[in-house]
This record gives sequence, structure tokens and C-alpha cells, in this order.
Amino acid sequence: MDKYIFFANKNSLQKHGFTLIELIIVMVIMGIIAGISIPRYTGSLDTIKFRKIMSGIVFSLREARIIAMSGGAKTEVVLDLLDGYLWCEGMEKLEIPYEIQMFSDNFEDADEQIRVFTFYPNGTAHGRKLGFAYGEMTAVLHIEPLGGLATFRLGEDMEQTVKYERIPGEITDKEIEQKINALKVSAVLTSRGPRGKTPLHAENRSDSFDNYEDDSYDVDEEDEDEDVDD
Repeated sequence: MDKYIFFANKNSLQKHGFTLIELIIVMVIMGIIAGISIPRYTGSLDTIKFRKIMSGIVFSLREARIIAMSGGAKTEVVLDLLDGYLWCEGMEKLEIPYEIQMFSDNFEDADEQIRVFTFYPNGTAHGRKLGFAYGEMTAVLHIEPLGGLATFRLGEDMEQTVKYERIPGEITDKEIEQKINALKVSAVLTSRGPRGKTPLHAENRSDSFDNYEDDSYDVDEEDEDEDVDD
């Protein structure tokens, strides 16, 4: 009877595993990777959100341009710099998140509360550039005077000479409607207001606009006649 002798390798009898030092090294490496990737991921989400907001503003302005050209009448878009909403007759209003800061590079805009963008039937437009900031990111909104096209440029350098302080808290649809009605009464929507300065932002939003009166914004008869002739 044949006999077989088997030799066992000592290494094969040992159970392989990780030492404490190896586990610590792996955890340190994973922590470094997470520390690098998470901020980038968060930054990417913020960039996407900011782009989405700016795209919504540009889309609304381009829609107003189409309305003006197709309807044969001047169309005006109101941007409330403090309460943060975009409004145009016949369009759905667009609310701008509170964390979005708006700014201008012109000292003359220090008292500005609203910005009116005007689009004409011939395709031209009137509207000064406006800066937007979200965290460390910035974007500048442009309106081409001749073509009337609205665009924004992410990361464009622009002096933040005037920063518009946003009013905290949510604004209701009723409050927005009251403000728009006040703008109509004040004739700011016909571009006669002094660079968008209006007494619309009271310290307490509960203040009623039902008795809104301000002679400095009244439309006189001569102005009304000019509109009819146009």
C-alpha cells in the first residue's frame, strides 16, 4: 500500500487580515477623498441652482420680448430688487430666492427699489445690466438694446457698488398683487418713475396699499395724450 506524505505550508495555515495600522491608513485616505469630493459636489449643486435661477429670469425676459413683438405693443417687466420677484402682465410671476443678492455698479442706483425692463414691438429693448450673487458666485444680466435679447454671463466681473438689501421673509401673492397695482397707479410701469424709486417697501408688509397716493407719480393729461398719439 502506497503512502503519501503531505507537507503543509505554514503560510497557508495563517488567516490573512488587516492590521490596525492598515485600517487607520485606509480610513485616513477615505477621509481625504471625502473631504475633497464633497465640497466639489456641493459646489456643483449650488452652481446648477444658480444657473437655473438665472435661466428662469432670462426666459421670462425673452418671453416678454416675444409678447411685445407679436402683440405690437410695448411690454414692461418689473423686477423687485428688495422683495425679489419678476412680474409682467400676462405672464406667471417668478420669485427669486432670498439668498440671491442683486447689485449694481452705478452709485445713482443707490435708492433704486425696482428695475423695469422695456421691450418694444420693433425688437429693441431698454434695460441696464444688473448683477446677481449667490455665495461666492456672480452673474451679470444683460439686455441688448438693438436686438432686445436677454442673456446672463456667469462669473463676469462687475463692481458691487450698490448692493440691494433683500427683505427677509416670504411675500404672499396678495402682497405682490398690491405692489403691482401700486406700480400701475404710480405710472412707474410707463417708465416715467425716477429710476424705479417707489414708496412700495414699507417696514411692515401688512401696511395697506389701498389708499396709495403719491402726486410725484401721477400721470398728467399731457402724458396720457402722448400715449394715445403713439
